[in-house]
Amino acid sequence: MIRQLRHIGPLFLSVYAFSVPVLADSAAEVDWRITSKPGQCQGEYVDGSIKTGTTERTGSTPPITASGNSALHVEGHSTTLIGDVSVHQGSQLLRGDFFTMDVQTEHYTVEGNVRLRQKGLLIQGARVEGNFYTGTAAIDSASFLLHDNRLRGTATSLKKDEQDTLTITEGDFTTCEPGSDAWAIRGKEIELIKAQGYGIARHATLRIKGVPVAYSPYFRFPIDDSRQSGFLWPSVGHNSDGGTEVTIPYYFNLSPNLDATYTPRSIWKRGVMHEGELRHLNNYGENLLAGTFLPSDDEYNEHERITSTSASGFDKQDRWLAHF
Repeated sequence: MIRQLRHIGPLFLSVYAFSVPVLADSAAEVDWRITSKPGQCQGEYVDGSIKTGTTERTGSTPPITASGNSALHVEGHSTTLIGDVSVHQGSQLLRGDFFTMDVQTEHYTVEGNVRLRQKGLLIQGARVEGNFYTGTAAIDSASFLLHDNRLRGTATSLKKDEQDTLTITEGDFTTCEPGSDAWAIRGKEIELIKAQGYGIARHATLRIKGVPVAYSPYFRFPIDDSRQSGFLWPSVGHNSDGGTEVTIPYYFNLSPNLDATYTPRSIWKRGVMHEGELRHLNNYGENLLAGTFLPSDDEYNEHERITSTSASGFDKQDRWLAHF
């Protein structure tokens, strides 16, 4: 049942006109703030989650408080709120236009301009069904933001389980700032397993500026700073010598004091470069062995650079670099 409910009216529903707040297009835009701090490009995400200020007893369930423009509460059955709805439980905040909950099971539905916020997570969508007791939720037409990882994305549908694992159906994600589509990964199903620090995308495509450039049936990647074998975030760049570059590193967590990274780097004017790095840490110091190989450079040999007049007789040459 509802342990604490504020702004509850009589047992009839008073209906009247109310203004509907217009939400930002995505969850990321809600918490994005432009900044000029050193070391940051254009902005940062500000976590607007509730600071409870108290510590709940172990095993206890935080009380639920709620408010709305109008309300109907049927003792032992249900609670319904309409208009500028706000529902709090601990550090979790739900907002929307319409809210109803079964007071016995604590199963709820929120519709219209929905936002679900808790520490480090913001989800926005058209409709959500969830349960306060289990902490689960399912959101339709969702956008989401993980503040600590600067990870944002969208989903046709999104589910959150008791451990805050997010399961995304027909969705995408990126670490680019709002408004940028430099890269994104889109998958038929994507799991973001926050408790273990990694994610899994199935039937995934890497998109550069919205254009699919690579496909993988299974793609594992880290979502925090813990050491996890898997793909690291791709990067995209451009310069006059090589043209557009796409880099997709893969990290190998071999042992507590040994790791490696393999990085294929596609350079539009030159070909595909292969980069490898092996790191070893011991009591005496840190050792690094690295190598790079570019087969048949399309723009270089030891004698000349390719020009429009020498293209027909140009002899492509392998290039390499080793470093210890």
